[in-house]
Amino acid sequence: MGLNALGISARDRGDYETAQRDLERSLACWRTLTDQLATARCLHNLANVAKVRGDYSRAQMALSEATEIFEKVRDRSGAAWSINQQGDIAREQGNLDAAGDYYQRALSAFREAGDRWGCARSLADLGYVYCEQEKYDAARDAYREALEEFAELGHKRGMARVLEGSACLAAARGQAERALKLAGAAEHLRRLISAPLPQAEQSKLHENLASARESLSEAARKLAWAEGSAMTIESAIQYSLQEPPSTISNWQDQ
Repeated sequence: MGLNALGISARDRGDYETAQRDLERSLACWRTLTDQLATARCLHNLANVAKVRGDYSRAQMALSEATEIFEKVRDRSGAAWSINQQGDIAREQGNLDAAGDYYQRALSAFREAGDRWGCARSLADLGYVYCEQEKYDAARDAYREALEEFAELGHKRGMARVLEGSACLAAARGQAERALKLAGAAEHLRRLISAPLPQAEQSKLHENLASARESLSEAARKLAWAEGSAMTIESAIQYSLQEPPSTISNWQDQ
């Protein structure tokens, strides 16, 4: 329906208040039409927006109902997305172990359903969890596979997400210039597709890159960021995927 499309458009612009309002109205309409699958999809979209706004209670309620409907109508991919969303909520609330379990379950379900986009998203989310847990080799592998999938699918917002995650991983490993180049490339890509990071995620990214910024001079910081911003999408992907093994040989998973 038009209201659902408006909600998604507002979400992609970063206008989450409008997005939630439009999706709530869309949900009310779908309920009157008794279209279970459309209702579940709207609930899923609503949960995503509510989560970004920090309304975890509304997100969980919507997600629980969506999961139940997807399972009832035997939509394996839809159910997998709902599981992945539960991982998002757990992660936002600081429960990384639970988040990792949800993402692994979602990844398995996506693979069974043949949903490559879903697989890439779960892999990107696992990369974040692994990085936070200091499992750097696992994070690198997850991000690499996710980026390859998103690139083949032409999913630019997904590519930007993985570039940001890879930037955080590089910062955690002491690769300051690499971290800022990747972050600059991701920011440039987001500008091109008009898909800004939500404020909470932007603040977290800034925090994760603090060590990289502090370890470089102002001139070096500006140069690294400018070089990343000047990269084409193809160059940024290649740069992210071709991390020299020698740069990570002294780092071990915890």
